[in-house]
Amino acid sequence: MKPDPARVNRALVMGERIRPSQLGGATRPRLRSWPRGPSGVPIPSASATYRKHEQGLLKDIAKAAWEADLVAIRTPEAVDHATAVLLADIDRRFPPADMAVLARYGCAEAASTVGVGFSSAVDAYISPLHLAIAPRALPYRGGWFNAALDPDAPKSKDAPVPDELLPWLRRYAGHELARRPDYLDAVHWPGQLKAREKRWPRWAEIEAQFPRIGAWLARERAF
Repeated sequence: MKPDPARVNRALVMGERIRPSQLGGATRPRLRSWPRGPSGVPIPSASATYRKHEQGLLKDIAKAAWEADLVAIRTPEAVDHATAVLLADIDRRFPPADMAVLARYGCAEAASTVGVGFSSAVDAYISPLHLAIAPRALPYRGGWFNAALDPDAPKSKDAPVPDELLPWLRRYAGHELARRPDYLDAVHWPGQLKAREKRWPRWAEIEAQFPRIGAWLARERAF
């Protein structure tokens, strides 16, 4: 029986069982077994050549590298400080005693988070920052703030964040703005190199091209 290339390719990619007669000389790519780092993600050797079917591994590594950077920004100390500063501003504008009266008449409701939205002259969506707080009565959007990232940012109806938090919030916003494009660039770069140079890169080349991934892999290999 003549092999069906499309069926063979689907079987190899999806892990489906196929009869030897259907292979027609095609072979299943041998999956390499890499040691796992502290994160639980397999860590490839820097000298090894990247393989096409390892794109899923590259996605996992890129995602883990970005999440590690976010953890470094949202340290417990930074989060506790930001929460305390925002709560002090809320208490100044909405004294708890006044809120208790408003809540009695249905004009305030319990909020368990404070939120920070971002406005910028650059037309780009930045994920809002949510910080957990002990439930307290607040009016509608009383627990929301806005961080204007530049002087030309659109005006917001939410309260401006205290100035002392802006440097930290700009770090967070910069991380979120770069996350998606950099992640996609990293995932697709090996295929782009293959198209240009007719070869797959070594993992060391991927790490050099994307320092965030390189730094994360270096930390994982150090254990």
